[in-house]
Amino acid sequence: MKQLYLIMTLLTCFITAEAQQKSFSEYESKLDNALKNYSKSSNFKYLEDLVTYFKTAKKINPKHLTKDVTGIAIFLDNGNRNLNLFPAVYTYDNDKIDISALRSGVTKMPNDDMKEYVDAFLNNWRSIGKTKVFKSLLVDHPKAESTYTELQNEYKVFSPADVSFIRGNDDWMYAVSFGSEGIIIYAFKLSLADEEISGKKVVEKIKLEKEDEFTAFLEKYPFAHSSDDHNIYSYIKRLRESGPFSKDKEFLKNTESYTKGIKRDSLANQAAMFNYFLKLKFPKELLEDGDENIDTYGLKHVSAHTLGDYYFSRQDYNKAIEYYKKAVFDFPLSNESRVCSHVEDLLLSISTSYRQLGKINDAYASLLGMIYSCDYISGVEEKKFNHFITLDQVDKNQLKKEIDQSLVTFKKLKSNYYSFTFRNTTSFFYVKDEFIKNIANHITATHFYNSLK
Repeated sequence: MKQLYLIMTLLTCFITAEAQQKSFSEYESKLDNALKNYSKSSNFKYLEDLVTYFKTAKKINPKHLTKDVTGIAIFLDNGNRNLNLFPAVYTYDNDKIDISALRSGVTKMPNDDMKEYVDAFLNNWRSIGKTKVFKSLLVDHPKAESTYTELQNEYKVFSPADVSFIRGNDDWMYAVSFGSEGIIIYAFKLSLADEEISGKKVVEKIKLEKEDEFTAFLEKYPFAHSSDDHNIYSYIKRLRESGPFSKDKEFLKNTESYTKGIKRDSLANQAAMFNYFLKLKFPKELLEDGDENIDTYGLKHVSAHTLGDYYFSRQDYNKAIEYYKKAVFDFPLSNESRVCSHVEDLLLSISTSYRQLGKINDAYASLLGMIYSCDYISGVEEKKFNHFITLDQVDKNQLKKEIDQSLVTFKKLKSNYYSFTFRNTTSFFYVKDEFIKNIANHITATHFYNSLK
């Protein structure tokens, strides 16, 4: 009997050890087959991107496994045919791990708070600390109880309900889980991870990072789309490997520099490629509503904006202004949820360029366009404007009168875009058409306006 028990114990240990050594590659076909069921979903692009990011990522630095961090998740099961995105959290405690997503076990659908969180994560992650879900993820997350082991290309996490694989880099952590909930794909932004992050501290951290981002526009090498560099790389790689351009010799030649990456201090390496994208005719299936200047990947907008940054770094400020304006009017973003922040960023860059040229009135007009845009004045925008008021020793009472004069000069340029006159120079701003009637009253009721005394 003891011999039989010993044999069974050894056999169990052997099977367990073998299971622990199974890598993601042995599960990969299951994931690939699952993807085929969702190709017609409106959110398939997010799913495809997350899977691509995981597969191309390398084994993550083990130091990142010890952080608590929030992210998003997509469930591949019958309850999520629309590929809704859900909040997710990764936690570490005492050499144990938990990877969880927040989803109703009854409806299988995201509620409004979850949608708010996901929208912030995807489009304006620096505002994520203000969402209800973010704070609850930090406080009410499941206890870390799963063990993990290191494999050649990834880390493997074991829990009673599933097995997960983790990869990533210094910016992102990606995970794929196989288990009782089907397949779940996760993405966690590591810049939101910190051993001291919690409650008010994370809001302050995010606020400081946003201030640093605005300050970066005044530096020598601006690159507004630096946070999108991984996406840009993936989009170009995808176009080169499949679809209508995969065998186009001219396309392949003009985009081969993408492998060098896009760095803010070496945009010259990619300037020719970005110019090529502005002239490239995308097929109809890769255009938004058939508009030849708006591709579904946003490459034309990114190219125009980045060329503006490139010319700024070369101190060719007139050329920089030209391309910044092209990014707004000729090659706009198709994603409306990101338009506000990008127009504000571009107006700040235009203002900075005018200041470098010594055209102070134009610089103030562009700053004012930033203030008028989006029906909201952030603390960072107000601080930036007040910085220049102090620097230039501006008469606040006179400035207030000039702002009053500008508020009656609004003219519609196109849908959601308006021009105005300030100190005999013309600038523009972005606001939804339905809010334009109230914009003047809104501005005169703000803390910024009333501080001009």
